[in-house]
Amino acid sequence: MKIGRETMQPIYDFVDKAQANEQPFFIWYGVFLPHAPHNAPDRLFNKYKDIAPDEPTARYWANVEWLDEGCGQIVDYLKQKNLYENTIFVFTCDNGWVQNPERMNSSIRSKREPVEAGIRTPIFITHEATIEAARDKETLASNIDIATTILQACDIDPPTEMTGLDLRDPKALQDRDRVFVDVYEHDSDLDRLEDLDDGLVARVVIDGWDKLIARPSGSELYDLKNDPDDRNDLSAKNPDKLQKLTRLITNWMSEGAAK
Repeated sequence: MKIGRETMQPIYDFVDKAQANEQPFFIWYGVFLPHAPHNAPDRLFNKYKDIAPDEPTARYWANVEWLDEGCGQIVDYLKQKNLYENTIFVFTCDNGWVQNPERMNSSIRSKREPVEAGIRTPIFITHEATIEAARDKETLASNIDIATTILQACDIDPPTEMTGLDLRDPKALQDRDRVFVDVYEHDSDLDRLEDLDDGLVARVVIDGWDKLIARPSGSELYDLKNDPDDRNDLSAKNPDKLQKLTRLITNWMSEGAAK
């Protein structure tokens, strides 16, 4: 809670120690921002209070900028230490968030839900020495690609069990035609980890622009090209496509069990 909100000094100290020992370093900045409480200082809230649609959203936007500031401070510190150009940065998050306009510190139709606002999250990879700046809003990528990308960047071959791609390789990403997602309840029963259905909220496959949300209670089908916020369930109108995508999830689960 304190790192990012009150200080960045522990990260600076870690970098200094690694540099003094001439050691490479890995930093996992598991920042609590922009998580609630949305208590960014007024200097940030005041920037958004008159342009946001409501106060809870303005408070959330201020927290997002607070997060941005902390990330920027890490970048600035590494530049001061002449470490920036040789450092790979990865930025991602574990879920999406749509602020509840009527209630502070709460979300609607996003976090812990299989809808696009919950599972479509950013991934940034930067390495000034080797990666050219670009933005891609359509190619399918997944957080499972992060570990394999880092390994490849370090000239380490990922083990065959890892199915992620190298996010620096546009050709490999273009050849991918689908990604899978699973969503579980917030807390898991450690005694039932072998049961892949325990606490399951939904499994998802995105195949091109087609998306299937398979919940224990039933399945939903969406066309993300024309319905990017997955509001119009087409499952009743497209039973063949529903069955095809359901088979993809079944095969994915079978392949995982085989490994």
